Amino acid sequence: MLADLQLNDFVAELPVFVVEASARTKKDGAPFASYVVRDRSAEVGAVYWEGGPGPNDAGRVAVVEARMGEFRGDPQLTITRIEFVDEPSADLLDRLRAGHDRALQAELVEVLRDCRRDLPPLFWAIFEAALRADPFDLSGPFWQYAAGRSKHHTGPGELAWHILTMLRLVDGLAPAYPGLDADLVRLAVLCHDLGKLDTYEMTMAGAYYLPREQTVGHTFYSMARVSAAIAALRAQGQEIDPSDEENLLHCLASHHGRREYQAVAEPATPEAHALHALDLLDSRLRETDERVAA
Repeated sequence: MLADLQLNDFVAELPVFVVEASARTKKDGAPFASYVVRDRSAEVGAVYWEGGPGPNDAGRVAVVEARMGEFRGDPQLTITRIEFVDEPSADLLDRLRAGHDRALQAELVEVLRDCRRDLPPLFWAIFEAALRADPFDLSGPFWQYAAGRSKHHTGPGELAWHILTMLRLVDGLAPAYPGLDADLVRLAVLCHDLGKLDTYEMTMAGAYYLPREQTVGHTFYSMARVSAAIAALRAQGQEIDPSDEENLLHCLASHHGRREYQAVAEPATPEAHALHALDLLDSRLRETDERVAA
């Protein structure tokens, strides 16, 4: 596993998922390939000096021969041989991604059912319309996507895991803050990462960023989905409080907390602060768990 490699360690056959691939040029003008690769334990930069990348290297599984080094203080693999695998075996994929936890999935389905029962029907309708799919379809995107590429909730199905874990935390938070609109926080939790369905692509080995994740960001797409859902419901005659709409969109815009962390705005309402705190807590604790497990 990548996380096990120390400086100068050599490995003859290392399965990796190629996250990014770009063409670079050496001082003598010869091309070389710059990669970002990962498995379920870590993500690192890599170079292959013997030629540039192929046009479709990103998003593929490969087996590499490489030595672990460093570049500007960060780990970097120097690849001496790379072989792409078009039909990776189940064992190979197991080294690259975490599998579904069926018991946890069943537990989270019950959390979602409880939410549908308890949430105001209009709020549930907003979520369902923004998702654009049946939230209980276990083969659908809500249950198949990851919530992150490399740091937390990186396995298939962990978008739902992240969202529904946060949803359970709202139930513990709400009684301590009676002025908090807990239902709006629940709706914001359900919707805050739906834009990842537009900016990520799920491959055999996990999540792969589409260019729009870097150029636009999933927060914009989450907000666009919610705005479109509200507009559609209004067109059907539903009455949606404009202040709830504004607060909900503000929660989504500010869920990363600070502008330097890609927040569109910084939290300015109790509900926005709650969403940001829950998102940060769950992502950090999950990231720690994944490091320990690796």
